[in-house]
Amino acid sequence: MSQVVLLESKKRLIQTLMQRSILLPPAFIQKLDESSISKLISRLDDSSLPPVSSSSELLQVLRPDWTTQKSIQQQSSSAVPQSQSSPSSFDPYKAGSPCPGRSHPHPVAVDVDLGDAGDRQRARMESGEFKVRVVSDYNEKPKKREMTDFVAYFNARYKALEGILRGRSELSGVISISRVLQKKGKEKISIIGMVMEKTVTPNTQSVILSLEDPTGTVRVLFSKKNPDIYAAVKDVCEDEVVGVIGSTGGSSDNPIIFGNNLLVPDVPLTKELKKAPMDHPGYAAFISDIHVGSKQFMEDNFLKMVHWLKGTAGNEAQRALASQVKYLFIGGDLVDGVGIYPGQEEDLAIKDIYVQYQRVSELIAQLPESIKIIMIPGNHDAMRLNEPQPSLYKDICKPVWDLPNAMLVSNPTVVNIHGNESFGGFDVLMYHGYSFDYYVANVESIRTNGGYDRADLIMKYLLQRRHLAPAHTSTPYIPDSARDPLIISNVPDFFLTGHIHRTRVSSYRNVTLINGGCWQDITAFQIKTGHTPEPCRVSLMDLHSREVRLLRF
Repeated sequence: MSQVVLLESKKRLIQTLMQRSILLPPAFIQKLDESSISKLISRLDDSSLPPVSSSSELLQVLRPDWTTQKSIQQQSSSAVPQSQSSPSSFDPYKAGSPCPGRSHPHPVAVDVDLGDAGDRQRARMESGEFKVRVVSDYNEKPKKREMTDFVAYFNARYKALEGILRGRSELSGVISISRVLQKKGKEKISIIGMVMEKTVTPNTQSVILSLEDPTGTVRVLFSKKNPDIYAAVKDVCEDEVVGVIGSTGGSSDNPIIFGNNLLVPDVPLTKELKKAPMDHPGYAAFISDIHVGSKQFMEDNFLKMVHWLKGTAGNEAQRALASQVKYLFIGGDLVDGVGIYPGQEEDLAIKDIYVQYQRVSELIAQLPESIKIIMIPGNHDAMRLNEPQPSLYKDICKPVWDLPNAMLVSNPTVVNIHGNESFGGFDVLMYHGYSFDYYVANVESIRTNGGYDRADLIMKYLLQRRHLAPAHTSTPYIPDSARDPLIISNVPDFFLTGHIHRTRVSSYRNVTLINGGCWQDITAFQIKTGHTPEPCRVSLMDLHSREVRLLRF
């Protein structure tokens, strides 16, 4: 009977852990007794204590029972069957080991303490002639979020974007909405507000925006008499921050502004086109969406790129070009992941997430160590979907973290490359692009001018808004009460994205826009949706001329 009770307790623990998205190693759970299980569940359910948000925090609850973290790991490994722990068995951290599917002795999503591995990694990347420096990164510790965090988050967004808009000469006379509501008669005004609602009225052929600022709300009507402004207003999405120039109207009971112009934060026309000095040459390569683990991952093509970068493939001119590549940017979705969508197992060649990342590390390890590799996560990687996503988890992706020339950063992130004593370098904004689907579906000018085939239009749209996901529903996000990490505070020199599997290179106001394409052939889902990927492309930029070549492998 005691064994039945213990089994039920373990089931209850697993259900509790799953509800909180926390996973513990099966071998570790197998070792727990009734007392330890009760202690863990009580700690999870105790609302008076700080919330547990990771497996490592939960394991600390049992430290009085096991004096050190090392002893906990020993308890876990001792429960592994001998057939799995033998020297000939599978080891996801050892290159070339066979994969036995899901069954392996390693813990699932238990934090591994790498000490100052991240600091050492960044120190390596910031050294040498060709430096990589992190300008903006997000790796805040998870914590419980309250309703007040959402309010503070949107207030922080409004304040930041309002500051950018106030820098526009057209909005030098901005007043608050509360002052607008006090005005009588017709008077020219300018305001800044966040879009609460957008209504298109087909009968009168006009668009009405409901705007709010910290002092109040007001409606703004744009008619079709000015086609350019009307088209711009139709592309507005809810929750973005805009400036409006117009005139007051309506009655005291029903005030309205008749809009004459709409302004977005945008990229200044004075944005400098930076170019590396002649005596500091180099190339940067941009790719994305590798999807290792998928049956459709085009490994042979990927290896062609690897061999080219190693200088072992191509003609003399192509090998000479490869020798000048100093940086490789990877825009997320290193792996296809596990459990990303229903029935995904049928599409996987590698069904173990540890093995997927092991294979990624084996492929990337073949690249010359002289090439600095900068990687962000995507929605297929093994981590939270909410943005900003932190850098890839060290416990699951340890083989990738161990690569000597790799830098793993958050999504989004800004890094500076190629700087020296006389040149400030280039700022590179990296964002995987999970919000892109929303804007393809909801912004008319994008949808009717190519949709998924025109990543550059989406990137231009987001640059104009100075935000990577301005609409509340465009991506799941973390409401940071101090700031909105998805704001494009400083205009980058290069804007790299991925996600939609279509390579695209363009420019907007001296910002180079690059979508990194993919290394995955067309999937059954893409066939159903009519989406055609464009795999095995590398965008290669000459950092002196800023010219971009598109290489096909």
